[in-house]
Amino acid sequence: MTVLGVIIAPIVEEGTFRTGIMGNTKHPVILGTISTVLFVCAHMISTNQSLISIILNITAYALISAVLCLLYYRTKDWRVNTVFHISWNLLSFVTSAIF
Repeated sequence: MTVLGVIIAPIVEEGTFRTGIMGNTKHPVILGTISTVLFVCAHMISTNQSLISIILNITAYALISAVLCLLYYRTKDWRVNTVFHISWNLLSFVTSAIF
């Protein structure tokens, strides 16, 4: 499960949400917004959350997606995004295991 969340998911997500949607950087704000909304929706699968938890999760996923969109817009390189995303997920995994 760790390999799926830390390595495979970021590769698929960056291929889908950044390269797939933002591959045409003609309209970066519109495409970045669409990418972010879809990224947040893809991560909000759990239905058993409090309202505060939902709001915090939406905010966190929207912020990380916005950073990833900006990174992709600046570099135009899915590999940079994928390494950043894998690093972020690994950090999240390690901190959740510790705390």
